[in-house]
Amino acid sequence: MLNYRLASYLKDLLSRLPAQNIQQVTFVVIRSPERRDWRGWNELDDVLAGVKFRRLREVAIMLYFDYNPGVTRQDFLDQFPSMHAKGILNILEPDLETLIDRP
Repeated sequence: MLNYRLASYLKDLLSRLPAQNIQQVTFVVIRSPERRDWRGWNELDDVLAGVKFRRLREVAIMLYFDYNPGVTRQDFLDQFPSMHAKGILNILEPDLETLIDRP
């Protein structure tokens, strides 16, 4: 679920990491029918843009939705403007059909 509590938790977690050598951060977003609350997500972008994450080379966001969730790539670009401006924001939308194991 994309909400303020999750954004606040991730911001706090990442703020506490000794992050000098972290080069990649990946978020996986699995279908979320609940209403999205984007409050706080820009603050997560601020943490990732900070001095602690100066060696960061990629912020990957993997979107796994099996229906149209109303979340677009632009929503994530809007929430991570610093990462987008640096050219390190990678939004991936894998095809669910290729990920499902079938007998």
